[in-house]
Order: sequence, then C-alpha cells, then structure tokens
Amino acid sequence: MNQKTLVFAKPDGTVRRYAGARLVKAFIDSGFSFEFFGEIKPNRNFMSGKHYVQYADKPFFRPTIEFVTSSPIVTMIVVGEDVVSRIRKMIGPTFSDQAPFDTLRGRYGLYKGVNLCHASDEESAEKEVKMWMDEVIALDKNKDYNKLASEYVKKYIDFQTIDVMRYRELIKDMLDKKIRVEDLKIEMFSLIKKESDFDEDTIQLTTENIINNILS
Repeated sequence: MNQKTLVFAKPDGTVRRYAGARLVKAFIDSGFSFEFFGEIKPNRNFMSGKHYVQYADKPFFRPTIEFVTSSPIVTMIVVGEDVVSRIRKMIGPTFSDQAPFDTLRGRYGLYKGVNLCHASDEESAEKEVKMWMDEVIALDKNKDYNKLASEYVKKYIDFQTIDVMRYRELIKDMLDKKIRVEDLKIEMFSLIKKESDFDEDTIQLTTENIINNILS
C-alpha cells in the first residue's frame, strides 16, 4: 500500500551534515520519493502545542522542545510502498546507543533520544503529515523535491564525519563523572564543528541542547 510519512532529521542529524546525508540517501536507495524536502526551523509553539503535546507531562518534554527548535531541521514527506513501517525498521529503536549498528540510529545517532531523526509511526503518520502540511510546510509546485533531496545528498555525502563512537565515549565519560559537563561541551562543540557548515552560534546551541537532553 502506498503511504506518506513525516520524517525530520533532528539537529544532531541536520547540523552534522554527513549524518543527514546518509539518512536521506537511505530513503532514496530504498526507492522512496519526496512530496516535500527542505530545511525548516519549526515554531516552538507548534512543536510544544501540537507535534509533541502528548509528552507535555514528561521530564524530557522541555529539553526535547529546546533541542528540536535549536536549528533548522531537514524535513521530509516521504512517499512509498509501506513507507511507514519500512522507515521505522530502517531507523531502529528510539535509543540510538542501544539500536543495532545496521540501523540508521545505531550508526549515526548519538545517545538515547538524541537519535538522528523523528519518523511517524503507523498510528501518527496520517495525522502528522496533515498537521505539518497544514501548519508548517509550504509546498511549491515549481520545485522538484526529489531533485532537491538528491542534490542534498550529493553536497554532503562526502562531508567530514566523526565516528559516532567517539561521541558516545565522551558522553559515557561525562555520565561516569570522568570528565565535567563543561569539558564535554567544549569537546563536543569541536567535533560537531568539523561535521558542519552551520555558524558557530547554532553549533554551540545544538551542543548545549544535546547535552541537556542526555541529562534529562
């Protein structure tokens, strides 16, 4: 059955360019097409009051909102046969450090919920696609979104990358109190900067919000 689903690369999958390119390439290689593809900086009220509202009473809610609104995010409406379940299988379990390494989150996600991307599940796909199309995404009929996705991959697929295990080692050292949080911020900022073409302020904010999410 042909379906549509919403996927967006979270800031750790957008600011880290190679990771985002690998995510998009996996969808292209699977034969999916794009009804929309582009970078969007989502409105904080929309993300808290609509997209993530069901988690409003959870301790991770506020750090999540701060994180996903800290930078533009690569946003996609992906179309294909059984696309919802196939993409969910490709990305793997929620916690990236526990996801198999042959899944996208296992290979490119950083730690726990700092997990590369959001992808709608079977229950939420139709609702999320409609909500984002109505309130966030402005479709341009003159744009070829499949071409834009391919150009994005071509631009960033050979971008410098840092092995995800380096990030996870540093995070574990911080959680084990072998290094201070401030030391992790400095080191992680340096690593992300190597993987990014975003400005330093965005990289700094993304770094801080990644760490806040891990600690929440």
